[in-house]
Amino acid sequence: MARKTLLTEWGEIRKQGPLLFILKYGSLGWGLGFGGLFWILVRFAEPKIISTKFIIALYSISIMGGTIFGTYLWYRLEHHHKKLSEHSPIVTKTE
Repeated sequence: MARKTLLTEWGEIRKQGPLLFILKYGSLGWGLGFGGLFWILVRFAEPKIISTKFIIALYSISIMGGTIFGTYLWYRLEHHHKKLSEHSPIVTKTE
């Protein structure tokens, strides 16, 4: 994604607030996506270890990891948006 596009979109995305962003892009987007991919890989590699406890643990850890990643991503994008908005006429300052 080009910087111009990212900066333009981030101005709109950030209006939804950090909680919704972290939930949507971190916990659900990254966490459940990673959990599903890992479950598929384990299913083909070692199908005997898949149990209800394994699936609950896998998705719990994936969602927690996604939440941490989403939080990091929010603050990182905020930092870049603030820094670049000071020097770029493309980015509009929104507070």
